[in-house]
Amino acid sequence: MRRAAIAALGVAVLAAGCGSSGTDQNSPEVRAIKRVYAAQLEAVKRGDAKTACALLTPRFQRRAARFTAITKRSLTKGASCEKTLKVGTLRGAIRGARPTLIHVVVHGSSAWALHPAQGSLGAQKVLFRRIGGEWRIAGEISYQGGPLIGG
Repeated sequence: MRRAAIAALGVAVLAAGCGSSGTDQNSPEVRAIKRVYAAQLEAVKRGDAKTACALLTPRFQRRAARFTAITKRSLTKGASCEKTLKVGTLRGAIRGARPTLIHVVVHGSSAWALHPAQGSLGAQKVLFRRIGGEWRIAGEISYQGGPLIGG
């Protein structure tokens, strides 16, 4: 009971701290954002680095080296997004993660959503940008001790 209350409070704090919006959670925009997020997560799990990277903004692709553990960073310094995902440790880290986004907020060509913590992964605020009419993942902000799913 206490854990559920803490999780609910964590979601409320994350949502309140990031602004509020009347974004319809069943809108075509929100569904498109959730599809992109799910497709990117599943591509990483499958080892399909080409697809996984294509679903990121070009700027976030260039920062892909941070997706690797410190012990692997020497192998990915200056590497492409695809090489980084192939060599890195992200695939193993997200093996059991589900593409769960809650509280999606859309502001024109940008959006954000909360991804609750799952297993060893902490809660994240996932950033999105619409480029050429398509949504892409533009970044993420990790939170320690966020709300848990299946924890």
